[in-house]
Amino acid sequence: MTRLPIVKTQERPVAASDLLQEARAERRYKQRFDLDLAIRFRTTDASGVAGDGRIQNMSSCGVLVNGGQGLKVGSVVELRIEWPCRLDLRVPLQVVAVARVVRCESSLFAAVFSGHEFRTAPANAV
Repeated sequence: MTRLPIVKTQERPVAASDLLQEARAERRYKQRFDLDLAIRFRTTDASGVAGDGRIQNMSSCGVLVNGGQGLKVGSVVELRIEWPCRLDLRVPLQVVAVARVVRCESSLFAAVFSGHEFRTAPANAV
């Protein structure tokens, strides 16, 4: 059995195997940002589930939404997210994304983006 090297930190020595275990425990690879943005969603299949909600946090890979009753894990959804910045300080923007639902619990759902784009939006879009 090969021994992993000891990595020294400022506080105490830590075995590399401990660092690997820590990294495996955290599945998210992108930093999440706490946000409070309006969102509209609808499934792309025949079920026609649609609704409004609020984003709790978001990364470049996915989103956690409060307000997703009726969605199922594996559903593909189109998301329309209000964007807090305006184009030329006056034109409202929204992010339109396609995502797959990976977790549902009570009124929350988490989804992983498969594509997104910025679009201009009417003032009352979301």
